[in-house]
Amino acid sequence: QKFQHPPPSSRVKAKTMSAKEPAKIGCCVKTSEDGMSAQYCCCMVPVMWLQISAGFNVLIAWIFAVSAAGVCDFMARVPKEDYDNYDPFMVGLFGAKGTGDDCESFDDLNIDLDSAIEAGQAFAVMTSLFGGFILIGMIVSIFVRFPPILWRIMMIALFVLAPFQLFTLSALGAEICTTDSYIYEDGCLPAAGGSLSIIAFWCWLMAGILLCRMPAPEKPLVDCCNNGAQCCGGQPGQQQYPSSVVTTANPATAATTAMVPVAPPIQKRTKTITEEKINPDGSRTITTTVVELNE
Repeated sequence: QKFQHPPPSSRVKAKTMSAKEPAKIGCCVKTSEDGMSAQYCCCMVPVMWLQISAGFNVLIAWIFAVSAAGVCDFMARVPKEDYDNYDPFMVGLFGAKGTGDDCESFDDLNIDLDSAIEAGQAFAVMTSLFGGFILIGMIVSIFVRFPPILWRIMMIALFVLAPFQLFTLSALGAEICTTDSYIYEDGCLPAAGGSLSIIAFWCWLMAGILLCRMPAPEKPLVDCCNNGAQCCGGQPGQQQYPSSVVTTANPATAATTAMVPVAPPIQKRTKTITEEKINPDGSRTITTTVVELNE
C-alpha cells in the first residue's frame, strides 16, 4: 500500500481575507459558488458585513455607555405599596435627581459617596474612555488596512470592556439603596442608566464575537489611495508600469530630469500547428510550427 502526499493546492495556509471572501463564522460553513459569501445555518454573511456589524455594535455600545454614565437616573429606589403616592428616588453615578426632575449633586441631596458608587464611576469612565479608542480604531479601519495583530488586540479589549460595563451595576449596592426606610423598598433597581448599561454590555460582547470570527481584511472597505496603494496600508490593486528617465537640457538652465511612465511591451498572439507524417517505412515524423497571428 502506497501513501500519497496531498497536492500542494490542498494544503491549508493561513492568510488574510478580502471583503469578497467568505467568513467562516461557525462549524457549519458552506461557501457560495462565486466565493463572495459563506452560509452559516441559513444566512449568507460576507466578510465586509461582519466588519460593518462589529463597528455598528461598538458605536451603539459607546453611546449607551456614555449616556449611562451621564444620566442622573442610573438606579431607582421604588416606594412600598403603602406609599404609592411617593415618587421613586433616582440616583445616578455622578449626580442624582432624588424625587424631582432636575439633576443635582450628591452633596445637595445629602447622599454619601460610598465605595459602591465610586466603583461604578471608575468602571463607567474606563468603558467610556477605552471604548472611545476602539470606536476610533473601527472608523480608521474603514480607510486603512489593519494587521491581524491589531484586530486581535481590539477583540480582546472588547471582551474586557463587556464585563467592565456590567460592573457599573455595582453601584446598586450603594448605601443609599440599602439603608432602612419605612417608605422605600430595600435595594435599588436599574433605571434608565442601568438599562442602557446592560444594553451596552451586550453590544460590547457582540462586537467582540464578530471580530473573533472575522478574518483580517486584506483591503479596507473604502480604498482612499488609488485602489489599495501602500500609503493607506492596503495591498497594491493596480499594475504599476515601469518608468524611464528622460533628461532634457536647456542651455540657459541646468538639465532637468522627468519620470515618464512606459507601457509594457505588447505581446504578439501566436498559433502552434503540429503536423504528423507517416513515412513508407512505418516511422512517424512530427513537425511543430509557430505562426504569428495578425490582428
